[in-house]
Amino acid sequence: MAPGAESGPGLAGRVLAIGNLNVDLVFYPVRDLPAWGEERTVDLMLTRAAGSAGYSALVLGNLGMRPVVIGNVGCDGYRTFILRELTEAGADVTRVQVSGLPTGVSATGRVVRSLPSGPKYRRTYACPSANPIASSVMRTQCFQRGRSAFAPATAR
Repeated sequence: MAPGAESGPGLAGRVLAIGNLNVDLVFYPVRDLPAWGEERTVDLMLTRAAGSAGYSALVLGNLGMRPVVIGNVGCDGYRTFILRELTEAGADVTRVQVSGLPTGVSATGRVVRSLPSGPKYRRTYACPSANPIASSVMRTQCFQRGRSAFAPATAR
């Protein structure tokens, strides 16, 4: 154990992943964009736990660390998915709070056709979610003195 680190459920000596938790829906390959009212098929759609805190916690957990995740998820099925993915990677999700708003979702299509300038591009769509609240709550709570700001969430 690192000097000054405490044992037990405290946060001293722990790596914190603070920020957005959302889901990325990634579609590939998008060969062309449909006209209004049309549909296109893709070969692959991935659903991934994401957001700044989510990505960080997944990487740190897969490196053998046990990061503490502080953020918000919505009260929906994506909440379960995100918490499961993070837990399976070794992250501590006891401080993730559940919001009454939906979990943030980002849908990205990787377009495989080249533009006249050459590079390929992608389009991303996002919807309002629990994350804007998370950001303001985290700024307020996480930078105040005292341990109460990091108390484990009681409801899942």
